[in-house]
Amino acid sequence: MTDAQPSEKEAARDPHSRIRLTPASPNESPEEAGKAISDDAVVMARLLWPEPVALTLSRGPADPAVRQLAEFLPLRLGERAPILLPITPRAAARAVRRRSQGLRARQRWTRWLLSIGLATGLAQRVFRERLRVSIGPEAANVPTFDKFLEELFGQPVLISISLGPLRANRKPVVQVLTTRGSTLAFVKVGWNTLTRSLGRKEAETLRRLERASVRTAVPPRLLYAGAWESLEVLAVSALRGRATVLRRSSSVPLVAMRDVSSVTPWVYGQLETAPFWHRLAAFRSSVLGAQGQSFSRMLHTLTLCLSGKALAFGSWHGDWTPWNMAWQRNGTVQLWDWERFETGVPVGFDALHYSVEAHSRRGGSLRSGVAHTRRHLPELLTAFDVAPDHDVLVLTLYLLELFRRWYTDSHEELGGQLLAKTAILLEIIDGLLPDVARVGTA
Repeated sequence: MTDAQPSEKEAARDPHSRIRLTPASPNESPEEAGKAISDDAVVMARLLWPEPVALTLSRGPADPAVRQLAEFLPLRLGERAPILLPITPRAAARAVRRRSQGLRARQRWTRWLLSIGLATGLAQRVFRERLRVSIGPEAANVPTFDKFLEELFGQPVLISISLGPLRANRKPVVQVLTTRGSTLAFVKVGWNTLTRSLGRKEAETLRRLERASVRTAVPPRLLYAGAWESLEVLAVSALRGRATVLRRSSSVPLVAMRDVSSVTPWVYGQLETAPFWHRLAAFRSSVLGAQGQSFSRMLHTLTLCLSGKALAFGSWHGDWTPWNMAWQRNGTVQLWDWERFETGVPVGFDALHYSVEAHSRRGGSLRSGVAHTRRHLPELLTAFDVAPDHDVLVLTLYLLELFRRWYTDSHEELGGQLLAKTAILLEIIDGLLPDVARVGTA
Protein backbone atom coordinates (compact mmCIF):
# COMPACT_ATOMS: atom_id res chain seq x y z
CA MET A 1 0.00 0.00 0.00
CA THR A 2 1.59 3.27 -1.13
CA ASP A 3 0.80 6.67 0.32
CA ALA A 4 0.25 8.56 -2.93
CA GLN A 5 -3.18 10.18 -2.87
CA PRO A 6 -3.93 13.21 -5.11
CA SER A 7 -4.32 15.43 -2.03
CA GLU A 8 -1.02 14.38 -0.50
CA LYS A 9 0.70 17.70 -1.15
CA GLU A 10 -1.87 19.45 0.96
CA ALA A 11 -1.72 16.74 3.62
CA ALA A 12 2.05 16.99 3.76
CA ARG A 13 1.73 20.40 5.40
CA ASP A 14 -1.69 19.88 6.93
CA PRO A 15 -1.11 16.56 8.70
CA HIS A 16 -3.95 16.87 11.19
CA SER A 17 -6.32 16.15 8.30
CA ARG A 18 -5.03 12.57 8.45
CA ILE A 19 -4.76 12.12 12.20
CA ARG A 20 -7.36 9.87 13.76
CA LEU A 21 -9.45 12.12 16.01
CA THR A 22 -11.46 9.54 17.92
CA PRO A 23 -10.20 7.33 20.74
CA ALA A 24 -9.90 3.60 20.33
CA SER A 25 -13.17 1.75 20.43
CA PRO A 26 -13.42 -1.24 22.78
CA ASN A 27 -15.14 -3.08 19.90
CA GLU A 28 -12.44 -2.19 17.38
CA SER A 29 -11.34 -5.12 15.27
CA PRO A 30 -7.65 -5.98 14.82
CA GLU A 31 -7.94 -4.84 11.21
CA GLU A 32 -9.35 -1.44 12.28
CA ALA A 33 -6.70 -1.07 14.97
CA GLY A 34 -3.99 -1.88 12.46
CA LYS A 35 -5.41 0.69 10.04
CA ALA A 36 -5.34 3.33 12.80
CA ILE A 37 -1.68 2.54 13.50
CA SER A 38 -0.88 2.75 9.79
CA ASP A 39 -2.69 6.07 9.35
CA ASP A 40 -0.87 7.70 12.25
CA ALA A 41 2.44 6.25 11.09
CA VAL A 42 1.99 7.80 7.65
CA VAL A 43 1.04 11.15 9.20
CA MET A 44 4.27 11.24 11.21
CA ALA A 45 6.47 10.15 8.34
CA ARG A 46 4.93 12.51 5.81
CA LEU A 47 5.76 15.49 8.01
CA LEU A 48 9.44 14.57 7.90
CA TRP A 49 9.62 13.20 4.35
CA PRO A 50 7.47 15.45 2.13
CA GLU A 51 6.65 14.59 -1.45
CA PRO A 52 8.04 13.38 -3.81
CA VAL A 53 9.53 10.96 -1.27
CA ALA A 54 7.43 7.79 -1.34
CA LEU A 55 5.99 6.15 1.79
CA THR A 56 5.04 2.49 1.51
CA LEU A 57 3.30 0.30 4.09
CA SER A 58 3.88 -3.35 3.36
CA ARG A 59 4.23 -6.78 4.96
CA GLY A 60 6.38 -8.01 2.10
CA PRO A 61 10.06 -7.58 1.32
CA ALA A 62 11.48 -4.28 0.12
CA ASP A 63 11.75 -3.66 -3.62
CA PRO A 64 15.47 -4.02 -4.42
CA ALA A 65 15.10 -1.69 -7.40
CA VAL A 66 14.03 1.23 -5.19
CA ARG A 67 16.45 3.32 -3.14
CA GLN A 68 15.45 3.03 0.52
CA LEU A 69 16.06 6.04 2.79
CA ALA A 70 14.66 4.46 5.95
CA GLU A 71 12.63 1.49 7.17
CA PHE A 72 10.49 1.42 10.31
CA LEU A 73 8.55 -1.05 12.40
CA PRO A 74 5.24 0.60 13.46
CA LEU A 75 4.06 -0.58 16.87
CA ARG A 76 1.51 0.64 19.40
CA LEU A 77 2.62 0.35 23.04
CA GLY A 78 -0.78 0.44 24.70
CA GLU A 79 -1.61 4.02 23.70
CA ARG A 80 -3.56 5.21 20.68
CA ALA A 81 -0.65 6.53 18.65
CA PRO A 82 2.11 4.26 17.39
CA ILE A 83 5.85 4.51 17.65
CA LEU A 84 7.99 4.07 14.55
CA LEU A 85 11.03 1.97 15.46
CA PRO A 86 14.20 1.51 13.44
CA ILE A 87 14.75 -2.04 12.27
CA THR A 88 18.30 -2.25 13.66
CA PRO A 89 18.01 -4.48 16.78
CA ARG A 90 20.08 -2.47 19.26
CA ALA A 91 18.60 0.89 18.28
CA ALA A 92 15.04 -0.48 18.28
CA ALA A 93 15.51 -1.97 21.75
CA ARG A 94 16.86 1.32 23.12
CA ALA A 95 13.98 3.28 21.61
CA VAL A 96 11.26 1.42 23.56
CA ARG A 97 12.93 1.87 26.94
CA ARG A 98 11.66 4.72 29.07
CA ARG A 99 12.83 6.13 32.38
CA SER A 100 9.64 8.03 33.12
CA GLN A 101 8.32 7.83 36.69
CA GLY A 102 4.80 7.67 35.25
CA LEU A 103 5.03 4.21 33.71
CA ARG A 104 3.06 1.57 35.57
CA ALA A 105 4.70 -1.74 36.48
CA ARG A 106 2.89 -3.54 33.66
CA GLN A 107 4.07 -0.94 31.14
CA ARG A 108 7.66 -1.29 32.36
CA TRP A 109 7.54 -5.07 32.03
CA THR A 110 5.96 -4.82 28.56
CA ARG A 111 8.67 -2.45 27.35
CA TRP A 112 11.42 -4.56 28.94
CA LEU A 113 10.20 -7.76 27.28
CA LEU A 114 9.69 -5.97 23.96
CA SER A 115 13.19 -4.51 24.13
CA ILE A 116 14.59 -8.04 24.55
CA GLY A 117 12.57 -9.22 21.57
CA LEU A 118 13.80 -6.31 19.46
CA ALA A 119 17.42 -6.73 20.56
CA THR A 120 17.37 -10.39 19.49
CA GLY A 121 15.48 -9.71 16.25
CA LEU A 122 12.56 -11.91 17.30
CA ALA A 123 10.06 -9.02 17.45
CA GLN A 124 11.01 -7.95 13.94
CA ARG A 125 10.05 -11.43 12.71
CA VAL A 126 6.76 -11.47 14.63
CA PHE A 127 5.60 -7.98 13.65
CA ARG A 128 5.80 -8.02 9.87
CA GLU A 129 4.43 -4.64 8.80
CA ARG A 130 7.00 -2.09 7.64
CA LEU A 131 6.85 1.56 6.74
CA ARG A 132 9.48 2.19 4.07
CA VAL A 133 10.73 5.58 2.95
CA SER A 134 12.09 5.54 -0.58
CA ILE A 135 13.13 7.97 -3.27
CA GLY A 136 13.55 7.99 -7.03
CA PRO A 137 16.43 9.45 -9.04
CA GLU A 138 14.36 12.54 -9.89
CA ALA A 139 14.12 13.43 -6.18
CA ALA A 140 17.71 12.81 -5.12
CA ASN A 141 18.18 16.39 -3.89
CA VAL A 142 14.89 16.71 -2.01
CA PRO A 143 15.53 17.84 1.60
CA THR A 144 14.57 15.19 4.16
CA PHE A 145 14.60 15.24 7.93
CA ASP A 146 17.07 12.39 8.29
CA LYS A 147 19.59 14.29 6.14
CA PHE A 148 19.05 17.37 8.28
CA LEU A 149 19.71 15.40 11.48
CA GLU A 150 22.87 13.82 10.08
CA GLU A 151 24.18 17.26 9.21
CA LEU A 152 23.17 18.61 12.62
CA PHE A 153 24.93 15.84 14.58
CA GLY A 154 27.79 15.27 12.15
CA GLN A 155 27.33 11.52 11.83
CA PRO A 156 24.96 8.88 10.43
CA VAL A 157 21.91 8.48 12.65
CA LEU A 158 18.93 6.22 13.17
CA ILE A 159 15.64 7.63 14.38
CA SER A 160 12.56 6.51 16.26
CA ILE A 161 9.40 8.61 16.02
CA SER A 162 6.45 8.83 18.40
CA LEU A 163 3.36 11.00 18.06
CA GLY A 164 1.99 11.04 21.60
CA PRO A 165 -1.61 11.06 22.83
CA LEU A 166 -4.37 13.02 21.13
CA ARG A 167 -4.30 16.59 22.48
CA ALA A 168 -3.89 20.14 21.25
CA ASN A 169 -0.08 20.08 21.52
CA ARG A 170 0.29 16.69 19.81
CA LYS A 171 3.50 16.57 17.77
CA PRO A 172 6.12 14.10 16.58
CA VAL A 173 8.98 13.50 18.99
CA VAL A 174 12.08 12.01 17.37
CA GLN A 175 14.63 10.00 19.31
CA VAL A 176 17.97 10.36 17.52
CA LEU A 177 20.28 7.37 17.91
CA THR A 178 23.75 6.46 16.73
CA THR A 179 24.12 3.45 14.47
CA ARG A 180 25.24 1.52 17.59
CA GLY A 181 22.03 2.41 19.44
CA SER A 182 23.14 5.19 21.82
CA THR A 183 20.74 8.11 22.21
CA LEU A 184 22.10 11.43 20.92
CA ALA A 185 19.06 13.64 21.44
CA PHE A 186 15.32 14.02 21.49
CA VAL A 187 13.82 16.30 18.87
CA LYS A 188 10.38 17.89 19.04
CA VAL A 189 8.80 18.88 15.74
CA GLY A 190 6.35 21.79 15.78
CA TRP A 191 4.00 21.60 12.82
CA ASN A 192 1.15 24.02 13.59
CA THR A 193 0.75 27.38 15.29
CA LEU A 194 0.54 26.01 18.84
CA THR A 195 3.30 23.41 18.63
CA ARG A 196 5.67 25.83 16.87
CA SER A 197 5.13 28.46 19.56
CA LEU A 198 5.60 25.90 22.35
CA GLY A 199 8.86 24.77 20.79
CA ARG A 200 10.19 28.32 20.69
CA LYS A 201 9.04 28.88 24.27
CA GLU A 202 10.76 25.73 25.53
CA ALA A 203 14.00 26.77 23.84
CA GLU A 204 13.83 30.14 25.60
CA THR A 205 13.14 28.42 28.93
CA LEU A 206 16.08 26.01 28.59
CA ARG A 207 18.39 28.94 27.85
CA ARG A 208 17.09 30.62 30.96
CA LEU A 209 17.61 27.51 33.08
CA GLU A 210 21.27 27.34 31.98
CA ARG A 211 21.74 30.66 33.76
CA ALA A 212 19.70 29.69 36.84
CA SER A 213 20.89 27.64 39.81
CA VAL A 214 18.35 24.81 39.87
CA ARG A 215 20.21 22.06 41.72
CA THR A 216 17.51 19.49 42.45
CA ALA A 217 15.67 19.41 39.11
CA VAL A 218 17.91 18.60 36.14
CA PRO A 219 16.64 19.79 32.74
CA PRO A 220 18.00 18.63 29.39
CA ARG A 221 20.53 20.79 27.55
CA LEU A 222 19.38 22.75 24.53
CA LEU A 223 21.26 21.45 21.48
CA TYR A 224 19.44 23.20 18.64
CA ALA A 225 16.43 25.43 18.09
CA GLY A 226 15.42 26.61 14.66
CA ALA A 227 13.44 25.87 11.55
CA TRP A 228 13.59 23.09 9.01
CA GLU A 229 11.39 23.71 6.01
CA SER A 230 8.07 24.87 7.55
CA LEU A 231 8.63 23.01 10.83
CA GLU A 232 9.96 24.30 14.16
CA VAL A 233 12.69 22.01 15.48
CA LEU A 234 13.83 21.73 19.10
CA ALA A 235 16.67 19.31 19.90
CA VAL A 236 17.55 18.57 23.52
CA SER A 237 20.05 16.24 25.14
CA ALA A 238 19.14 12.84 26.47
CA LEU A 239 19.15 12.98 30.26
CA ARG A 240 21.79 10.73 31.74
CA GLY A 241 23.30 10.26 35.14
CA ARG A 242 23.12 7.91 38.05
CA ALA A 243 20.62 5.08 37.83
CA THR A 244 17.01 6.02 38.40
CA VAL A 245 14.95 4.63 41.23
CA LEU A 246 11.26 3.81 41.20
CA ARG A 247 8.89 5.53 43.59
CA ARG A 248 5.14 5.63 43.80
CA SER A 249 3.62 8.32 41.60
CA SER A 250 2.18 9.81 44.80
CA SER A 251 5.74 10.70 45.91
CA VAL A 252 5.76 14.39 45.07
CA PRO A 253 9.25 15.94 44.58
CA LEU A 254 8.48 18.99 46.70
CA VAL A 255 12.09 20.06 47.27
CA ALA A 256 12.77 20.17 43.53
CA MET A 257 9.46 21.95 42.90
CA ARG A 258 10.35 24.67 45.39
CA ASP A 259 13.71 25.01 43.66
CA VAL A 260 11.99 25.53 40.29
CA SER A 261 9.56 28.01 41.84
CA SER A 262 12.61 30.14 42.71
CA VAL A 263 13.99 30.34 39.15
CA THR A 264 12.54 33.83 39.42
CA PRO A 265 12.79 35.21 42.98
CA TRP A 266 9.54 35.07 44.91
CA VAL A 267 7.57 38.30 44.98
CA TYR A 268 5.04 38.91 47.75
CA GLY A 269 2.02 41.01 46.94
CA GLN A 270 -1.73 41.39 46.97
CA LEU A 271 -3.58 39.15 44.56
CA GLU A 272 -5.72 41.87 42.97
CA THR A 273 -2.62 43.88 41.92
CA ALA A 274 -0.59 40.91 40.65
CA PRO A 275 0.07 40.43 36.90
CA PHE A 276 -1.25 36.88 37.29
CA TRP A 277 -4.68 38.18 38.34
CA HIS A 278 -4.68 40.83 35.60
CA ARG A 279 -3.99 38.08 33.04
CA LEU A 280 -6.98 36.08 34.26
CA ALA A 281 -9.18 39.18 34.22
CA ALA A 282 -8.08 40.08 30.68
CA PHE A 283 -8.85 36.53 29.55
CA ARG A 284 -12.47 36.92 30.65
CA SER A 285 -13.47 38.55 27.34
CA SER A 286 -12.13 35.54 25.39
CA VAL A 287 -14.46 33.01 27.04
CA LEU A 288 -17.77 32.79 25.21
CA GLY A 289 -21.25 31.54 26.00
CA ALA A 290 -22.26 29.86 29.24
CA GLN A 291 -18.66 29.11 30.15
CA GLY A 292 -17.83 32.79 29.76
CA GLN A 293 -20.65 33.76 32.10
CA SER A 294 -19.50 31.23 34.71
CA PHE A 295 -15.87 32.32 34.46
CA SER A 296 -16.79 36.01 34.84
CA ARG A 297 -18.99 35.27 37.86
CA MET A 298 -16.17 33.33 39.53
CA LEU A 299 -13.66 36.13 39.04
CA HIS A 300 -16.18 38.64 40.36
CA THR A 301 -16.79 36.52 43.47
CA LEU A 302 -13.08 36.23 44.13
CA THR A 303 -12.59 39.96 43.63
CA LEU A 304 -15.21 40.76 46.28
CA CYS A 305 -13.88 38.44 48.96
CA LEU A 306 -10.13 38.55 48.47
CA SER A 307 -9.30 42.23 48.75
CA GLY A 308 -5.98 42.63 50.55
CA LYS A 309 -5.03 38.93 50.44
CA ALA A 310 -1.26 38.56 49.94
CA LEU A 311 0.46 35.63 48.24
CA ALA A 312 3.95 34.68 47.10
CA PHE A 313 4.44 34.57 43.32
CA GLY A 314 7.20 32.64 41.57
CA SER A 315 7.65 30.32 38.61
CA TRP A 316 6.43 26.84 37.69
CA HIS A 317 7.34 24.13 35.22
CA GLY A 318 3.73 24.13 34.04
CA ASP A 319 3.33 20.41 33.26
CA TRP A 320 5.17 18.58 36.04
CA THR A 321 3.73 15.08 36.09
CA PRO A 322 5.11 11.62 36.96
CA TRP A 323 5.54 10.87 33.24
CA ASN A 324 7.69 13.98 32.64
CA MET A 325 10.35 13.11 35.21
CA ALA A 326 12.57 10.41 36.69
CA TRP A 327 13.94 10.15 40.23
CA GLN A 328 17.69 9.86 40.78
CA ARG A 329 19.34 7.93 43.59
CA ASN A 330 20.70 11.14 45.10
CA GLY A 331 17.16 12.51 45.51
CA THR A 332 17.24 14.89 42.56
CA VAL A 333 14.94 14.50 39.58
CA GLN A 334 15.47 14.59 35.85
CA LEU A 335 12.75 16.78 34.37
CA TRP A 336 11.78 17.33 30.76
CA ASP A 337 9.02 18.99 28.65
CA TRP A 338 9.49 22.61 29.75
CA GLU A 339 7.24 24.11 27.07
CA ARG A 340 4.62 25.32 29.60
CA PHE A 341 7.03 27.13 31.95
CA GLU A 342 5.62 30.38 33.37
CA THR A 343 6.64 33.03 35.87
CA GLY A 344 4.59 35.24 38.17
CA VAL A 345 2.19 32.53 39.38
CA PRO A 346 1.28 31.68 42.99
CA VAL A 347 3.93 29.30 44.32
CA GLY A 348 2.82 25.70 44.75
CA PHE A 349 1.16 25.28 41.34
CA ASP A 350 3.56 22.49 40.31
CA ALA A 351 2.72 20.39 43.38
CA LEU A 352 -1.01 20.81 42.76
CA HIS A 353 -0.69 19.98 39.07
CA TYR A 354 1.37 16.87 39.80
CA SER A 355 -1.19 15.63 42.32
CA VAL A 356 -4.23 16.39 40.15
CA GLU A 357 -2.75 14.72 37.07
CA ALA A 358 -1.41 11.63 38.88
CA HIS A 359 -4.63 10.98 40.79
CA SER A 360 -6.91 11.83 37.88
CA ARG A 361 -5.21 9.03 35.98
CA ARG A 362 -5.29 6.69 38.98
CA GLY A 363 -8.90 7.50 39.94
CA GLY A 364 -10.17 7.69 36.39
CA SER A 365 -11.51 11.26 36.43
CA LEU A 366 -10.57 14.89 36.89
CA ARG A 367 -13.00 15.15 39.80
CA SER A 368 -11.26 12.36 41.70
CA GLY A 369 -7.86 13.94 41.06
CA VAL A 370 -8.96 17.32 42.41
CA ALA A 371 -10.75 15.73 45.38
CA HIS A 372 -7.62 13.81 46.38
CA THR A 373 -5.50 16.93 45.99
CA ARG A 374 -7.85 18.97 48.16
CA ARG A 375 -7.63 16.42 50.97
CA HIS A 376 -3.82 16.67 50.90
CA LEU A 377 -3.40 20.44 50.47
CA PRO A 378 -1.47 21.03 53.72
CA GLU A 379 1.26 18.50 52.91
CA LEU A 380 1.48 19.73 49.30
CA LEU A 381 1.68 23.46 50.02
CA THR A 382 3.57 23.66 53.32
CA ALA A 383 6.81 23.32 51.33
CA PHE A 384 5.94 26.64 49.67
CA ASP A 385 5.13 28.45 52.93
CA VAL A 386 1.47 28.80 51.96
CA ALA A 387 -0.60 29.71 55.00
CA PRO A 388 -3.19 27.03 55.90
CA ASP A 389 -6.06 29.45 55.39
CA HIS A 390 -4.85 30.16 51.84
CA ASP A 391 -4.45 26.61 50.54
CA VAL A 392 -7.97 26.31 49.02
CA LEU A 393 -7.46 29.73 47.44
CA VAL A 394 -4.21 28.62 45.79
CA LEU A 395 -5.93 25.44 44.54
CA THR A 396 -8.75 27.55 43.08
CA LEU A 397 -6.31 29.89 41.34
CA TYR A 398 -4.42 26.91 39.91
CA LEU A 399 -7.65 25.47 38.50
CA LEU A 400 -8.56 28.85 36.98
CA GLU A 401 -5.13 28.95 35.31
CA LEU A 402 -5.66 25.40 34.05
CA PHE A 403 -9.04 26.47 32.67
CA ARG A 404 -7.36 29.34 30.81
CA ARG A 405 -4.88 26.94 29.22
CA TRP A 406 -7.42 24.30 28.30
CA TYR A 407 -9.95 26.78 26.92
CA THR A 408 -7.26 28.42 24.80
CA ASP A 409 -5.99 25.08 23.51
CA SER A 410 -9.54 23.88 22.76
CA HIS A 411 -9.59 26.31 19.83
CA GLU A 412 -6.41 24.88 18.30
CA GLU A 413 -6.18 22.00 15.87
CA LEU A 414 -6.90 18.74 17.70
CA GLY A 415 -7.99 20.64 20.81
CA GLY A 416 -11.76 20.28 20.52
CA GLN A 417 -11.93 17.42 23.04
CA LEU A 418 -10.88 19.86 25.78
CA LEU A 419 -14.19 21.74 25.78
CA ALA A 420 -15.90 18.99 27.76
CA LYS A 421 -13.07 19.09 30.31
CA THR A 422 -13.32 22.87 30.69
CA ALA A 423 -17.01 22.50 31.58
CA ILE A 424 -16.17 19.96 34.29
CA LEU A 425 -13.36 22.18 35.54
CA LEU A 426 -15.72 25.14 35.99
CA GLU A 427 -18.11 22.95 38.00
CA ILE A 428 -15.24 21.89 40.27
CA ILE A 429 -14.11 25.50 40.77
CA ASP A 430 -17.68 26.54 41.54
CA GLY A 431 -17.77 23.97 44.33
CA LEU A 432 -14.62 25.46 45.89
CA LEU A 433 -15.80 29.09 45.93
CA PRO A 434 -17.86 28.90 49.17
CA ASP A 435 -14.77 27.75 51.10
CA VAL A 436 -12.66 30.48 49.49
CA ALA A 437 -15.31 33.07 50.37
CA ARG A 438 -15.36 31.95 54.01
CA VAL A 439 -11.62 32.43 54.20
CA GLY A 440 -11.96 35.85 52.57
CA THR A 441 -14.48 37.06 55.15
CA ALA A 442 -12.75 35.51 58.17
